[in-house]
Amino acid sequence: MAAAIVIAGALVSGALLIGVGGATTKTVTATTQMTGTVTVTEAEVSISTVTSTVTCVPSSSYSTSNGTDALATDCEAGLTLGLSATPTIAEGANETVTVSVANDLPAQSTVNYTGFPALAHGPSESDPIFLNFVLPAQAGCSLPAGDAPALLAILNGSGYPLQLNADPPNFTTCVSNGGDDHQAFGPLQALRTVFDVGGYWTSPDRLEPWLNATYHQFSSGNYTAVAIDPWGQAAELGFSVVSVDQPTACLREVPASATVGTYDDSTFEGYVVTFANGTQSFFPLDSCPVPVSPSFYGALAPIESSPAFVAAEGGHDYEADPFGGGTLSNTSRIYDALAFTLYSDQKMYPCGGTYWTYTKLGEIQVLVPVNATSGALEFSHLQIQVIPVSELNIYLCTTTTMAASSST
Repeated sequence: MAAAIVIAGALVSGALLIGVGGATTKTVTATTQMTGTVTVTEAEVSISTVTSTVTCVPSSSYSTSNGTDALATDCEAGLTLGLSATPTIAEGANETVTVSVANDLPAQSTVNYTGFPALAHGPSESDPIFLNFVLPAQAGCSLPAGDAPALLAILNGSGYPLQLNADPPNFTTCVSNGGDDHQAFGPLQALRTVFDVGGYWTSPDRLEPWLNATYHQFSSGNYTAVAIDPWGQAAELGFSVVSVDQPTACLREVPASATVGTYDDSTFEGYVVTFANGTQSFFPLDSCPVPVSPSFYGALAPIESSPAFVAAEGGHDYEADPFGGGTLSNTSRIYDALAFTLYSDQKMYPCGGTYWTYTKLGEIQVLVPVNATSGALEFSHLQIQVIPVSELNIYLCTTTTMAASSST
């Protein structure tokens, strides 16, 4: 979107407009006709006689949610606002939110901005500090090309929006910089923005909240992600932040300066952590917790805290591999593949001899999609598979046979 001025309430060309006033006529230019009940005037829409199969449920506020994705559709404009979020994250982890705006028409369309909807219990969109309660931070007047023309807000458990940036609004630049008051879409085009939000800001100055602002990570509790677009649409999803001290998180975060390795002898099998001062700690394989680095902890904790993973565990504590997994891909996506194992305290000697390990009672494989643009892990779309017991405890054993030689 070239030089698009995203300012609270409206986007205008050549001047700053705060609020929903000004040009409010919604214009849709298309070359096909949508089916459904759509009332338009000749001045608003130019339509050919070709009829497409696009069907829309007409409503001024049509929205659906399945817990990980939410949609709000404007049938008149032919636009759908999409929102996806991670249902559960651990304290200290970022909430990954994807916001999209899609053209539902199989033809090019250009839609005038009409204004953002109000945030309940928050500053009015006519108030300059509105910009401090949304992302992306609008220090300038343009969104990067290809980003969704939409804003993200986070509400606390009481429904009040949190301050998401501490950037002072740059009104001088916005007044002098001409921009568009519309968005042009290609046929069925979807524009997306991925946000990784780890917390919020607070300031003692309510009039200028960017002054003396303090950053806080999300604490345990319930939150709501809200996406709004300049056509008055809103979509929302709830998410939870859980304490990593819960028994579902079978992890022990070790300092970045420490190293994690394996150790085994005739009586012990597990992991050894060597700290920077030379001291060591040992973690047996058949019990929690598992020592992991800080970076890997951030990836594993949201998985072990997710309701779907907890359900797959069935009341048991499955252990992560502290050295990670692998990468899988198909024609459309790349995934991080991770394995979680439930061990018994019973030893087995799979190949005879002296080598032994603990018997596996269960295994869960998790695929985490990797965002193609940002590289972020999309925890809201986990693929979880419980491995059948018949496929566990299978080892490939090799036998070396030496031929005896004799002399005559």
